[in-house]
Amino acid sequence: MPPRIRIPAAVKGLRIRRDQIIDVQVIMRHPNRTGLALRDGAFVRVSEPFHVTDVSVFYGGGLVSRYEATAALSDDPFITFRLRAGGGGPVRVVVTNTSGQRFEALSEVPVW
Repeated sequence: MPPRIRIPAAVKGLRIRRDQIIDVQVIMRHPNRTGLALRDGAFVRVSEPFHVTDVSVFYGGGLVSRYEATAALSDDPFITFRLRAGGGGPVRVVVTNTSGQRFEALSEVPVW
């Protein structure tokens, strides 16, 4: 499933001022599997790993943050980061997994 972006200040109906630092939350439903299983006291590969590998955040016309992830990330990750609101506009999050699938979410940062 594609990720969703949530801006708590906007959800609460608070006014976001120009250049204010805001929290942005990314919610996604994605399993994270190492592909390993414990057999006779040792880990053995039973399948290919399947997990989120990259979360990139774009705002104001450019890349503002990038997170590399491993199979140690939990299932259905919930990621929170801070962003300077600037003059407002769309924030876009692109999530990539080990299969090369890309999922995107877009949300407007409403600046007053």
